[in-house]
Amino acid sequence: MVIIFGVAQDLKTDYRLLNIATSFKEQGEEVLLLVNTSSNEAKVWTISGLRIREFRLPFKGQNSKFQMLLKQLYLLSKVMAHSWRRDIKFWFFDEEIIPVTLFCAKRFILDLHEVPYKFLSYRFSIKILRFVEERSLAVIHANDVRREYMLANVLRSSLKNKVIENYLTKDLIEVNKPFARTRRPYKVYVQGLSQEERFPYNTIQAILSNTSWRIELVGSITSNIRSIVNDNPERINYHSTISPFTIPSVMKECDCSVVFYNSERVNTDLCAPNRLYWALALGLPVLTGNNTTFKRLKEAGHGLAICETDGKNLEIISKEIRKFDKNLDFYKEICRERMDDFIFDSNLVISLF
Repeated sequence: MVIIFGVAQDLKTDYRLLNIATSFKEQGEEVLLLVNTSSNEAKVWTISGLRIREFRLPFKGQNSKFQMLLKQLYLLSKVMAHSWRRDIKFWFFDEEIIPVTLFCAKRFILDLHEVPYKFLSYRFSIKILRFVEERSLAVIHANDVRREYMLANVLRSSLKNKVIENYLTKDLIEVNKPFARTRRPYKVYVQGLSQEERFPYNTIQAILSNTSWRIELVGSITSNIRSIVNDNPERINYHSTISPFTIPSVMKECDCSVVFYNSERVNTDLCAPNRLYWALALGLPVLTGNNTTFKRLKEAGHGLAICETDGKNLEIISKEIRKFDKNLDFYKEICRERMDDFIFDSNLVISLF
């Protein structure tokens, strides 16, 4: 039995973790996703045939060392309560769970979706991470650049540190294969504009002011973007809530995408955005900022056009988006040749235990 155990992620939208769980289930493993919930009532439910058991922390916040200790003891009790079976294997995700792994007697994998800031500031916590790495079967990262960063600064075993990226499964790609489009104006897919670090205003304003593109806008948005949406109903088609399994069906109707992330923090400079990978998997070129992740993909020959800004400079974005618009057919050809590079690898997942 595989138990996938963590604190922070919302499993309804975490396509990567759902794919990991599905990979084990398809191999005949019994799978349980054990996750914290912020709702008032913890419950047991299913999604895509996967069993999910929620739990609530008995207190909110962790403003003192005592509260942090209580939280870890509570999380440890959850692990121990499910450790009685001999065949139990744990897939721990989220840095919040790292201290618990020190006391886990079962085989486990540690999934570091992001660079764990809290453990990089002190020598003692770095030693903890290295000890956990030694005890684990594998340490998982969300992309190559995060793996390289952790190996260069903290971790030691290049063999144990693996990458599982947030790619689309082959069946979703097949169902949502885009068709050749000659229409004008183009459609652009835009997602993730709920956070200022993704430069929502510059993204939308550059598109509206410099192209004739129609915008398919998905997910939560900031209040200033909402007013722009309301003022431009003829240009913007807004999908407020959407399942991750439905996103590809919206993407396939588009011609390109635009993705920006603030590069001042390690995790956002080394970002691993699913909407970027999914766009490339469906043959959509992407206009991006100059983050390390994006530059690495461009160097590998993928269909990205990179601005000399991470998204802060609207003037630079405007200049680059006009060039991108003129050369979009060229970028589409590049993307179509490399679509298979972004297929989720279930075989890697099941080989880890």
